[in-house]
Amino acid sequence: MPSVPGAQFWRQFAAGGGSTTAASCLSLLHDSRGEHRDADHWRNQADKLAAQNTTTPTTAVLHARLPEGVWNEALVACHEGLTLRLPPRIAAVVHQLPVDSDDEDHGEIPQPSPTLVDDLTHAAHSPSA
Repeated sequence: MPSVPGAQFWRQFAAGGGSTTAASCLSLLHDSRGEHRDADHWRNQADKLAAQNTTTPTTAVLHARLPEGVWNEALVACHEGLTLRLPPRIAAVVHQLPVDSDDEDHGEIPQPSPTLVDDLTHAAHSPSA
């Protein structure tokens, strides 16, 4: 399973958001690299998520975390290949993430924090978001 740091970021983001599939993929990725302790961590995380969730997070669940306008703009930007412009409070949360490296091809790669999903949800639903 080839991986670039940006892809790993999104897998970690998804796993932190409750995706059993993402946690399983991270387990396989680390196992393929011989990083057995990390692989075990993500396998345990996947098992915990599977036990907690009998269903997979759906678009409706993700949509509930963002205001309608932000959700629609993100979809349009993705579908049309446009640059996504986030509301200032949401962008501030992303810009405060620690940066592990400045990748030659992908630029700065932010690292997820344990509170990222909650921080984004709070920022999205703040009055001036």
